[in-house]
Amino acid sequence: MTPLHTVELPDTQFVEEDPRKPLSYQVQITNATVYGFENTTITKVKSDVKQKKVELYGRIPSLVGKTRSSVHARIIAGYYNASGQAIAELQNFRFIIKAYLVVTNRRFLKLYKVFVNTKIDRAIFDVTDVHTYNSDFAIVVNQWMNENWQEIWTEFEPIIKSVISEYFIEYVNNKLTSLQARYDDFFLPENE
Repeated sequence: MTPLHTVELPDTQFVEEDPRKPLSYQVQITNATVYGFENTTITKVKSDVKQKKVELYGRIPSLVGKTRSSVHARIIAGYYNASGQAIAELQNFRFIIKAYLVVTNRRFLKLYKVFVNTKIDRAIFDVTDVHTYNSDFAIVVNQWMNENWQEIWTEFEPIIKSVISEYFIEYVNNKLTSLQARYDDFFLPENE
């Protein structure tokens, strides 16, 4: 198996357009690359053979994502548009991945469903390169985001979990296909 150092994620969009709220936004993330997976520690593995379920518990000290971002936001009565490079670091990223497998007609394993639970100790953002033509405003926005990181994480976490689930399913299924992993290969014969 090839090592998992960096991960390139598909383009993603975060949208909150409720006109009753003081903040609405549309954030387009492109060219997202995440670093830090090589430091993953799996702390526990649980499985249920009858349900064909595997649970992975783990921790990553630091995940750093670098992206191109395009932001269109309304803050109370003002509008904010910007684009450029953004960096986010998730510190002490802890996860539980519940993966469900299915056995195909030819007895090959295939991952079909994943649930992800996450916790972090801190998120740190650097969006000063997103608003390059008004660096003073970019610094104020960056400071505000870092002071309010918990609210920002709450908004973005469901989308991040979905991206992790989709990527994990694709990654594992590609590995299972290349290994030609049959269900029976994971168990010792009873007569041995």
